[in-house]
Amino acid sequence: MTMRRMLAVVMVCMAVGTVKAEVSPDDVLRAIDQMTPEQVMALSHKLESRFWEPIPTGFFTRMAIDVAVGGSQVHATGVDRMALSGGTMDVDDPAGVDIGILWRFNDPRQKMGIRFGSLTARDSNLGDAGYSRADLVGSHVVVPWHMQWLRSASFSLWTEASVGVGYVQIDTVDTPAGSGSTVRTLDREFVQGDLQAGASWYLNPAVNVFLAGGYRFADSVQLEEGGRKTVLKYDGSGPFGRIGLGVNF
Repeated sequence: MTMRRMLAVVMVCMAVGTVKAEVSPDDVLRAIDQMTPEQVMALSHKLESRFWEPIPTGFFTRMAIDVAVGGSQVHATGVDRMALSGGTMDVDDPAGVDIGILWRFNDPRQKMGIRFGSLTARDSNLGDAGYSRADLVGSHVVVPWHMQWLRSASFSLWTEASVGVGYVQIDTVDTPAGSGSTVRTLDREFVQGDLQAGASWYLNPAVNVFLAGGYRFADSVQLEEGGRKTVLKYDGSGPFGRIGLGVNF
């Protein structure tokens, strides 16, 4: 609780004690100790709007933001089918970051919003036959539905389902020994859906850390090069894991 909120509680206690002698400040504090986290947040907003400035309890106070890092495993990138001088490049396990912005609706346990994410992986090798490098960069935008199934003041267990679109770009450099380099850029967009389950631990009513894991379902698409489809296929389906920090307004 911030100093401003603590001061507000003290002022309320003093006012209650003055108007009604039989209700002491200790009685009010004991009542606050029995409140749920949601009731404490509501009381805090009420006090701030009473003694300082009006704070809306609608759009922004229902918002939550989370930032996570993690890794995933991609079913197929198409790079393994390319004849590269340095051998097969391994970019099947990209890592990345995602940011989610969600809003609470009628049920405090349910949230919906939008989530942005990115993935990246790189591999290279220099051998007797030459040098090769592969870079994979991906991104996605999905609409999640977040549901808390078990919730307490200190932790929650939840699931999240989302659907949206993804994009991948793969750049390769191949330099056979004694020859010039060949540079290729392949890309494609696709539809994807994510299912995940996780647990959140609350440091306080506003901040939590979480751990989650799930599976991504994605279209298997033919990669394009210069606007033309190739025989190389990308399939972003596979398991993933996330660890992050959440802030509830």
